[in-house]
Amino acid sequence: QRLLKPYRNILRMGLTTRDEVDLFADVCKIPLRDNSIDLLISSSILEHVYDPDQAVAEMLRVLKPGGLIYAEIPFLRSYHMIPIDYQRYTISGIEELFKRHQFQITDKGICSGPFTALALFLTDFWVSLFSFNRYLKKATLLFLSLLLHPVKYLDRFFENSRWAQIPACNFYCIGGKPRHL
Repeated sequence: QRLLKPYRNILRMGLTTRDEVDLFADVCKIPLRDNSIDLLISSSILEHVYDPDQAVAEMLRVLKPGGLIYAEIPFLRSYHMIPIDYQRYTISGIEELFKRHQFQITDKGICSGPFTALALFLTDFWVSLFSFNRYLKKATLLFLSLLLHPVKYLDRFFENSRWAQIPACNFYCIGGKPRHL
C-alpha cells in the first residue's frame, strides 16, 4: 500500500474474470502508449506467458523513463492454470530476465518461502489426487487449507536466510527503467 500511495490512477490489467480488472489484454502486446506508466506490478503472471522476454520488453516499453517495476514469479509451485503454465524462475533467473531488457534491478528476494511451497505442494498433491470427485476435491482443499495455512508463517523465521532461496515458493525483483531510455 505504501508503494501505491503516490499513484492516483491505477489501471488493473488481466486475463481472467476472477479478479477486478479494468483492461483485458495480453502482456506480450500491451495496448498502451510508449512511456505511459509510472509503476508496473506483475504478480505471478510471467509463468503463464508464452514469451516472457516479449512480455518484459513490453513492460519496459510502456514504463516511463524512471518508472518502477515490481515483479514476482513462482519458483517451486505446482502446475496450475492448466494448460497455460509454462515456466518457473530462480532468483537469479528473474533478475537476469529483467536485466536482459535493460531494467536496473534495485532489490530482489523471496516473497513466499519454503514453508509456503511445502504447504501448497501438499495441498495441490492431495487435491489433484481426489480430482475425480468435485465434492471430495473441495472438502480436501478446505481441510488442507485450514490445516496447513499456519505452516506458511514459519517462512518469517527464514526470510533472510540463503537456505530459504533453495526451496522458496516465489521470488520478486524490483527495478526501474533507466531515465535515458
